[in-house]
Amino acid sequence: MSSSPDALAGSTLPGEDTFAFPDEWRDQINPRRGGVPGPAVSIDDTAVEVLQRYERDLHDSLQKVTGDPELVGAVKAHLGGNVTPLSAAVIVVLAHAEINKEEDRDDRHRKFRETELFADAWITVGGPKFAAETTAELARVDAEKGRTRYKLLFRNGTDHWNPHRNTIADRVRAFLAVADEDDYRDAIEALEPHRDGLLRRVVVSFLVPTETGWVDELCQELSTVPERTIRYPLWPLVDSVGTAEQLAQLTAYDFGWDRLEWDHTLLAALGTAVLPAYVKAVESGLRPSPGLAAVPSDEAFRLIVANLETDRVHETARAAMRRFPVRALRLLSEGSTGTSKSAVLAARLLHSHVQDNPDLVAAVLPRLDPTVRVAIDKAAERTKLAAEAPADAVPPLLAEPPWTHHGRKQSKDPLYKLPPFIPEVPFNLDFDLLPQVLLRNRQYALPRSAVENLIRMLAISERGKIYAVVEAVKQHLDPASLAALGWELFEFLRDDRRERWTLYALAAVGDDETVRRLTPVIRAWPGEESWPPKWGYEKAEMGLEVLAAIGTDVALLHLHDIATKLKYRETRAKAQEQLAESAAGRGITPEQLADRFVPDFGLDERGSLTLDYGPRCFTVGFDEQLSPYVIDQDGKRRKSLPKPGSRDDQELASAAYQLFAALKKDVRTVAKNRFRHYERAMVEQWHWDSVEFQRLFVRNPLLWHIARRLLWRTDDGRYFRIAEDRTFADVADDAVELAESARIHIAHPVQLPAELDRWREVFGDYEIVQPFAQLDRPVHTLTDDEKAATELKHFSDHTVSTYAVVGLERRGWKPATKLDDGVECWVSRPIPGDREVVVDLDPGIRVGMLDRRPEQRLATIWIAASTDIHRSRGSQITFGELDMVTSSEVLADLTELVRGG
Repeated sequence: MSSSPDALAGSTLPGEDTFAFPDEWRDQINPRRGGVPGPAVSIDDTAVEVLQRYERDLHDSLQKVTGDPELVGAVKAHLGGNVTPLSAAVIVVLAHAEINKEEDRDDRHRKFRETELFADAWITVGGPKFAAETTAELARVDAEKGRTRYKLLFRNGTDHWNPHRNTIADRVRAFLAVADEDDYRDAIEALEPHRDGLLRRVVVSFLVPTETGWVDELCQELSTVPERTIRYPLWPLVDSVGTAEQLAQLTAYDFGWDRLEWDHTLLAALGTAVLPAYVKAVESGLRPSPGLAAVPSDEAFRLIVANLETDRVHETARAAMRRFPVRALRLLSEGSTGTSKSAVLAARLLHSHVQDNPDLVAAVLPRLDPTVRVAIDKAAERTKLAAEAPADAVPPLLAEPPWTHHGRKQSKDPLYKLPPFIPEVPFNLDFDLLPQVLLRNRQYALPRSAVENLIRMLAISERGKIYAVVEAVKQHLDPASLAALGWELFEFLRDDRRERWTLYALAAVGDDETVRRLTPVIRAWPGEESWPPKWGYEKAEMGLEVLAAIGTDVALLHLHDIATKLKYRETRAKAQEQLAESAAGRGITPEQLADRFVPDFGLDERGSLTLDYGPRCFTVGFDEQLSPYVIDQDGKRRKSLPKPGSRDDQELASAAYQLFAALKKDVRTVAKNRFRHYERAMVEQWHWDSVEFQRLFVRNPLLWHIARRLLWRTDDGRYFRIAEDRTFADVADDAVELAESARIHIAHPVQLPAELDRWREVFGDYEIVQPFAQLDRPVHTLTDDEKAATELKHFSDHTVSTYAVVGLERRGWKPATKLDDGVECWVSRPIPGDREVVVDLDPGIRVGMLDRRPEQRLATIWIAASTDIHRSRGSQITFGELDMVTSSEVLADLTELVRGG
């Protein structure tokens, strides 16, 4: 920084309060006459030839068109050599219609780009006036495809104005902006008669935005037009605005704020007066526009800093820091306080800014508020970095990755085999905002060149296939910092479909904290509006694969939670498939896998955990719902752990506080997951051998909190509970010994009618609160007639809510296979022996449109001999063949369904 100290006396540098449109953005604007120059524009010599080629290709279609007589007449005159703006507009419409039929996406894109040259051809043949009139006509002409020909018609609405027509209008406007004065005035005069209808007025004003009176009329008119009718034409209207008053009227209306995110035309026209629109765009949910980096105002800079955690906003921050370095010192300092992610990122940027501009800091800091100095010092502390690893400590594969050996004699080591492709590091990554990657000893960090190589390696990884070199270099790196890098890469780039490798990379470097962060993202993806339409579901499916690949107990725990409770059926089914694959890979069933993946969370044998703050210690316990609580040194029970204080050991206390926060999240997931899992185990009568039972329930420091609140039984009919000392007791509190060969179940109340009341008394005396309805569970039995019947007629012909039927899925029922018309005609419940209890529905559930058929009549209720319900029609299995637990649960579900009506 070369400015003298005297020039730095204020809170900004000279020029930091003056707006200057950045030269590098000129190729991104739609220029206006007399305004900021746009990119150089010149007539393409091939344009006329391109237009003629399309006219030849369309010759047969032009001869067959039907529709509005005026349009058909214009086409016939065109074929006879009388070219008019109206007939030229028809050529565009038909050309675009034909291009849309191309199957190859690249072909379509190329041809649409070619049609932009129609503007050049119009100017070559008829001059700017003809080009302007043709574009105006394009705003009211459309075509519908019939079986053999096109039907031409005039449109008064807006849906037919699309980006392809817009790009032609962009080019015509660019030519008009640099046309001779006489040609420009002629174009304006010629456009006056074309200002009928909202869309045509918008397009005409876009072509000649210097006619501010026309734009004024449009901005005023918006208050009387429904928003939903004018989304498309407002794109060009944004680029027509030329005064602050027009902008104020426009920002009172939802005109499609995404335009402001990338288009700098409004900024070129209004300068700092565009700020209110940028602010409202952020308020409407968009990321701050890069244009904010050119606005010389504290408000603009604060808006950037407040949104630093948003994808790619750090690029805007860097640009603003370069333009307004002193303002950056002040406002990054201001924004770096607190614990939010934006504050942490602001501290990193501030620290980087100070290191990159030592002369500037030395010159201006004494003149700035003392709080800036304090913030700079704190930022340096918060971003305290490990020393860069010496060259000989950098893992060889990161110092000289395989692609650096190209042209040399390749090593025999297969790790040095050239990868299939060598990606570039994403251009928008800010390395100062990425976490350091530490070596295993956590003493040194990788230099930037090694981090770049590591990122390339991660980018080589594909879906389900991690680049082998990544696995090799992981052995030399600190797992936590590597996982932190993976997550930041994912956060920076996850909205870019081209960078989906950042999701795959999490499978390679993710840890339990990655799982906790990724799971809510996966759960939300299927519900997002996306393009293409199924992209949200596809991302969720890839995310599930990542959880399975990470494969830790915490990862499988969250995968199971999605598989059993997520409301999006398709994603839930994919999670179940992933669990099944994970179980098969271990040679066990999904149910056995679910039993094994509950972590012990570092709990001691009593099922508690001690957290050390240095001068203070706290003990974590769990209540009957597995909600953690804290006992302090005075024996006082707290709901949560207190925040570290100034007298605590900051390193110990911070680590303990973070551990408790993670514990609460994970145990909450365990609780919801296990309660449902063990209720299902009771209903489906799963069993565990004595060794499994001891390991999974009695000795597990967390799950025994659940196990001791349940009643258990052995195959030989003995019932027992787990006492506080982990021994087993019967209803008389006498000791129960379990043989090694014993098989143990969670007892169902229908199995012990004689002792049920006595067991209820025991649990009441010991104040045992059960995690789900077990001893107090409703018990149902079949009548003798029902046992002999093949249909359960007691519930037939009842009318119930469709929503209640769908709700049965939470109790283990599943929908029918979808028919061709998207209707589910039954629901079924799997029962032992690979059979199904089936409830036929009338009229059936229309998938995705439950309100269309809000009620269902329960038709035939019967038992299918296999899971193939179609083939099992006519089965003669009687309900008496069901065991008493299954029949009780089926009757309970149907009773509840009918009772709810």
